[in-house]
Amino acid sequence: MNETVPSVTPAELDACLRAGDPVVVLDVRARDEFERWHVTAPSVETRHASHAKFVAAGVTGDVAARARDLGLDQSDRVVVVCGHGAASDEVAGLLADAGFDAANLTGGMAAWADLLVATPVPGPDDPTVVQYRRPSSGCLSYLVVSGDEAAVVDPLRAFAGRYAADAADHGADVAFAVDTHVHADHASGVVALAARTDATAVLPARATDRGLDRSVDARLLGPDETLAVGETTLAAVPLPGHTTEMTGLRLDREGASVLFCGDSASSTPSPDPTSRPATTARRRSRPACTRRSTTGSSRSRTRRSCCRATTRRPTRRPTGSSRRASARRATDRCSASTARRSSSA
Repeated sequence: MNETVPSVTPAELDACLRAGDPVVVLDVRARDEFERWHVTAPSVETRHASHAKFVAAGVTGDVAARARDLGLDQSDRVVVVCGHGAASDEVAGLLADAGFDAANLTGGMAAWADLLVATPVPGPDDPTVVQYRRPSSGCLSYLVVSGDEAAVVDPLRAFAGRYAADAADHGADVAFAVDTHVHADHASGVVALAARTDATAVLPARATDRGLDRSVDARLLGPDETLAVGETTLAAVPLPGHTTEMTGLRLDREGASVLFCGDSASSTPSPDPTSRPATTARRRSRPACTRRSTTGSSRSRTRRSCCRATTRRPTRRPTGSSRRASARRATDRCSASTARRSSSA
């Protein structure tokens, strides 16, 4: 990686998108990879571009013209992405040298897919509820902790280890790994989590009607049955609609109950009641978890604070001044954004 190129981490990009800050995401992967899956959010404009053509434009000195052909403006906040962050680092550097406010997504789409954001759901300390959100897909899962036991609702297979570690951090062992329905759009983590923790795998009673392998060692949860988790219980609530066997889980807590409703609701809300309204979600075809926010159709020209661009110590070079200016602009915006979030917390 070029140490003079501004960069943005997946967590910083997620914070930016959640804040609604306008960003142009320039994806330089192969077109088929882009079409299968790319970053989307209401405040994002996503463009696809050829990495090879940008490299060629760098040789001929036509980077600015190439960027303009893609509809980029020097006032745009541009985050360049690729598979693992190498090709995008090169393109971000070329754009920064040409005077554009560009940064590279550290680790690329692989790192974006690996991001899982945990947010405590407001309420009493016991039972504790934590929401997990995967920004790359919009998939939600939950950790419920009571006493020295925990349950994980709709776990993702890629993060089985994360749930087990987080439960241990709360002083609990995972007793149940629960799916609210048979997931057709991503790899369920119920079996993997149960195997890792000796937890009981739990699925709705009618899951066998939708192709559940009968050899899977799982408890089938019927209507109105309960799961005892420490000092609390999760009660099964039939919610047919999204799927025939869809089953929610009701958790009664002091002050209010929590209903884990799987995909019965078509949004990815934050458990923080002071946050902005959640964006509408929809399903698309992609190999992993596919529920994600829809892309905004209108282009905002309002300059707002955005995700931070982090730079290492720059190396002096004749063409580096524009990159350092880009990094300073990004850092200034980040400071303003951080101050705004701190004042509203």
